[in-house]
Amino acid sequence: MTMDPNGPLGDIPVVATAIPPNFLKDRVKYDYALIKFEFNDPNGGDATLQDYTGALGWRFDIGTGEPTSVYGYPSFSNFKDCPNDNKHLCKWQGITEKFGNYFYVIKNMIAGRGASGGPLISQYDTETNLGYVYALVRGYFDSCNVTIGSNWDEFIFSNLLLNLTTV
Repeated sequence: MTMDPNGPLGDIPVVATAIPPNFLKDRVKYDYALIKFEFNDPNGGDATLQDYTGALGWRFDIGTGEPTSVYGYPSFSNFKDCPNDNKHLCKWQGITEKFGNYFYVIKNMIAGRGASGGPLISQYDTETNLGYVYALVRGYFDSCNVTIGSNWDEFIFSNLLLNLTTV
């Protein structure tokens, strides 16, 4: 598996992937994966892929009332200034509320198809493209007018990360 060789950074090989073992049992709750790339600086220097693209860290300690950014390619959403064509990246910003230990609720946000699985990002800096992912968009419940974000299982996520770092 590789990225588009015609992109600005050329072909970037994927050397390892890690998928939660529970994905086949619950494809909604465990719908995430980690990927390790083999990146060589196209300018011959020692820059990392993160230096070119930015990166998202992860956190498991986000509470309620968190200022959040969500990105996706929706076909139907209420993201501001979004063409809703599944082709253009759109952004939503607002506050999330934690609901128990497993979900975040975003009131009055319609994520729409194409934004499902998009990251809920805390402390996102548009200048550096850095921030912290703490959950993923899971779906929209029109009866309550809320989008739900499901957070990762910290133990499973840590094991996935460990598997990638030993490859």
